[in-house]
Amino acid sequence: MDIILKPGDVFLTRGKGFISKAIRFFTRSIGESRTKVNHVGIVIEEGTLKTAVVVEALSMVRRHRLWDKYGPPAKDAVAVYRAKNLSQEEIKTIVLYPSFSSNP
Repeated sequence: MDIILKPGDVFLTRGKGFISKAIRFFTRSIGESRTKVNHVGIVIEEGTLKTAVVVEALSMVRRHRLWDKYGPPAKDAVAVYRAKNLSQEEIKTIVLYPSFSSNP
C-alpha cells in the first residue's frame, strides 16, 4: 500500500552533512533546545512518496517531486505532517499561491 501525500502536507528534513548541521546549530536561540530539523517544504500536488510535487525554498523557491531530492541515495531523514485544523478552502489558498503553482 502506497502512502498518499495530500496538498497542504508539510515535510521536514534533517540532513547529515556539514551545512545541515550548521543550519541547525546557528538557527537556534540561546537557551533554546537543540534544533531537530534544518529544512521544511509543503506538498502542492497529491501523490505517492514518489510522485507528490512539493515546493521548498532552497537557493530559490523550487517545485519538484519529493522523491527526486529525498529518495535514495539521499540520506536525509524526512517526516511528513498533515494539519487537521485547516479547511479545504485554506489548503487551496496555500497551494495555489502564485509562486507555488508555476513550473520553474
